Amino acid sequence: MTAYLDTHVAAFVHAGVEIIGFLWDNFGIVCDTDNLAPAVLGATHESWTRDPFDRIITAQAAVCGAVLLTRDERIRANYRQALW
Repeated sequence: MTAYLDTHVAAFVHAGVEIIGFLWDNFGIVCDTDNLAPAVLGATHESWTRDPFDRIITAQAAVCGAVLLTRDERIRANYRQALW
């Protein structure tokens, strides 16, 4: 299963430490940049928020058909596969 982690969650998980290394070392989570271009294009069609980072992370999860782990209520209200 593929899951995306909202950057706000990553900061919450372990503030002040290099997040990518921490997530890999502790959970085996990797950074996906392969689907970034389609996600950015998809994010331009999102209108439920003005926050470009929320639109991009949500669009990237959608492009991959993935779960998005986030505590952001607005994202959870607008992306069916968002969980907390």
